[in-house]
Amino acid sequence: MEKIIIKHIQKKGKRIDIDFDITDGLKKYFLPEQHFFIEYTEDIERVPDSIAIIPLLTNLLPFSWLTNSIVWVYELDENFWNMIPYLKRAFSEMYHYNFQTKGELISAKIVDNTYIAENTYITLFTGGVDAMTTYLRHEDKAPILFNVNGWYTNDIEENKVYDSDKKAIGDFASKEKVDFCLARSNFAKIINGNIMNKDFFRKFKSSWWFGFQHSLAFLGAAAILGYIHKVKTIYIGSSYTFGEEVRCVSDPRIDNCFKCASMECLHDGYELSRQDKVELLVKIQKERKCEIPLQVCSFNAGNCCKCEKCFRTMLAIQAEGGDIFQFGFNIKDTMTKSVNEFLENNILELDKAHMVFWKDILERMKENYDILPEKQVCDFLENYPFEKKKKSFLKNYYRKNFFKIVKRKLGM
Repeated sequence: MEKIIIKHIQKKGKRIDIDFDITDGLKKYFLPEQHFFIEYTEDIERVPDSIAIIPLLTNLLPFSWLTNSIVWVYELDENFWNMIPYLKRAFSEMYHYNFQTKGELISAKIVDNTYIAENTYITLFTGGVDAMTTYLRHEDKAPILFNVNGWYTNDIEENKVYDSDKKAIGDFASKEKVDFCLARSNFAKIINGNIMNKDFFRKFKSSWWFGFQHSLAFLGAAAILGYIHKVKTIYIGSSYTFGEEVRCVSDPRIDNCFKCASMECLHDGYELSRQDKVELLVKIQKERKCEIPLQVCSFNAGNCCKCEKCFRTMLAIQAEGGDIFQFGFNIKDTMTKSVNEFLENNILELDKAHMVFWKDILERMKENYDILPEKQVCDFLENYPFEKKKKSFLKNYYRKNFFKIVKRKLGM
């Protein structure tokens, strides 16, 4: 079996650095430096090594199961160790038992890090619909808002998205009178997602980032902050809802397994559809007569108002009779014209998983037709031939790029 061996953990001020060795058969999957880091906006130096290793392990565990590898560590938190069999079972169930968790984690030492949990909570917070809904559902607990950006390579470099998130979340936390913390890491880059997808996508019908990594990486990062503040519960907003068959790692069966020291995770709002969440946000905005600044663009400083996620959110707000300008969006043309231009150029982005949301939006628009700020957009979407447009788009693409595709297939 291939091996990943944790060599050294360094904690200094606000940062954790971990060096590891890998055997030759795994080298194609990793950055050549074989180094992990995570840096917070507050001091975390007193975290024990058995906790400090967790932000890396939440990425390595599903990787080791997919590649049938052994991960060697010197010491590990007892409650995290004990939850691993349940996490394996959750993955196996979600992937219809096609997921054989053959890899192993071996720790020379198991450490009890339990504490008397204080009445303190963390909410994973991006400012998006899911995160904002979860915060507002639990605002009476004054949870710490935590955001992590894992898309660095080997060190901290200037990142306008991070700077924008820090300001936006800081401003919101100040207005709400709650604490916040941000972190920067390379967890999304240390394992090459493209190579993982090439080797495993066909079997599991889900990408490495979407189907195996992202929410566990976020929770692992939050565990450090949780230990420092003796947190009781980490909240993570649901991405999908009960009854939707989506192979996404952020699933209640997986997220709710997460345990570390004396903290646990709650996958929040799974009983609500995304449209239900938007309905709640619009209701609160109208009752409080205040702006609710959503941030739904994952890789932009502010909302671009041009991507699928922005359009999906703006349409959902209008479907509830809401004003998109009260939620951090701004478009110059009518929504009907804007969404038509988007669909003509980006129709293939509306795959099966995304169409779930668009169908919910259209149904709610029809239900709330009388209060829609722009009724024409409902009429337009109801008659829009989504599947026909997808086929036409693909046909034109293949016609225009036929020779390029053939050359690529032949390796020319």
